[in-house]
Amino acid sequence: MRGRRIVIVGGGFAGLRLARLLDRRAWRRPVEVTLIDRTPYHLLRPKLPQAVGGRIACAVHVPLAALVSGTRIRVLDHEAAAIDPVARRVAWDGGAMDADLLVLALGSGPRVPSELAEEPGAVLPIWDFDQACGIRRRVQFLAEAARAGRAVDGDVVVIGGGFVGVEIAAEVQARLGRLYGHRARPTVTLVERRPRLLPRLSAWAGAVAGSRLARLGVSVLTGVSAAHVAGGRVHLGDGRVLRAGTVIWAGGSVEAPPVVAGSGLTDGTGRIPVRGTLETDRFAGVFALGDCAYVPGAGDEASEPSAHRAEAQAVTAARNIAAQLDGGQAVEHRPTRNVYVLALGPGYGVLEAGTLRAAGRAPSVLKELVIAQHLARLGGWPLLCGAVPRVILDTFRAAAWDTSPLADGAVRVGTARGWTS
Repeated sequence: MRGRRIVIVGGGFAGLRLARLLDRRAWRRPVEVTLIDRTPYHLLRPKLPQAVGGRIACAVHVPLAALVSGTRIRVLDHEAAAIDPVARRVAWDGGAMDADLLVLALGSGPRVPSELAEEPGAVLPIWDFDQACGIRRRVQFLAEAARAGRAVDGDVVVIGGGFVGVEIAAEVQARLGRLYGHRARPTVTLVERRPRLLPRLSAWAGAVAGSRLARLGVSVLTGVSAAHVAGGRVHLGDGRVLRAGTVIWAGGSVEAPPVVAGSGLTDGTGRIPVRGTLETDRFAGVFALGDCAYVPGAGDEASEPSAHRAEAQAVTAARNIAAQLDGGQAVEHRPTRNVYVLALGPGYGVLEAGTLRAAGRAPSVLKELVIAQHLARLGGWPLLCGAVPRVILDTFRAAAWDTSPLADGAVRVGTARGWTS
């Protein structure tokens, strides 16, 4: 008898953790767990700013095959082209799969305002592997061209002073300092439309981040928005114009991938509204979690994109999926207070968890320990030992990858069947 099929679309923090939890569960009747992702890798998105800053090999990602080694999880490398929530069917180029229970954990993408720029590539978002590598290449190319005496504009403007924006600005500025040395270097300007940096956190965190960026040499403009980008210029809402050879979008608004919007699952926010149980309201047997979904009325902190939040939701989803298949009571997801840890360049970080606050080297070390814990929980010691040299230790070698060839950033890890990369 064929087992009941659970199909999870998305191999990020939420989808992968859920697949592992479901595989470890003792089921009354057989269950098949299938994980579908558009790439064969699990991306460590919290380390994207460090990848742009040249402190790790491009954007580090871990082979999904290594993360499911020794489990019964089936992994399919396909990009979902259509999702039918009524039939609980996922289709891709050349195939499709039906599910008894369908889980959408596709993550999200940045919502760049369409009116901000008309020229393709004028504004570069930073959210996935290719985008991080592209920005890193651009910064390095312009720096090398300038050192060769060519007339190029190496100035960088980062739009958005939230979590990603401050990390990107710090990393790019620190990297330019290493590339240019004591010579005159391009400017990095961070633009935030609200009155201060890190508006989701306390005024203390915003002030500390601003002070750190100023010491690095970043110019911070708050209370002003970027109105239009064209011809290597960023036009601000107050009439000022900034030169910029590279414009990076780090705005806070995100939305689910287009394939989800095309399925009729999203609302005006661009994300999937779900109940407290993480099941969609209109489609029975369809769950959504992670960045692509949110619980209406739960508040911004409970719904903001976060790897920690995604993994916590996976625990609730696993319990509620088991309740549907084996009987039991569904539970509401109870989000805990988020712990915010930001790395602002080599050897410096900011931590805020309620009234607990810290700044300096300790928070930057803590952020790496959190990543290490994530890898150990997913793949155990073989994965952690393979990943530590490239994922963790390189982070503390400021110039580790500044002048090295741009590798693919894949972590080479041991599995039960040998080595993979």
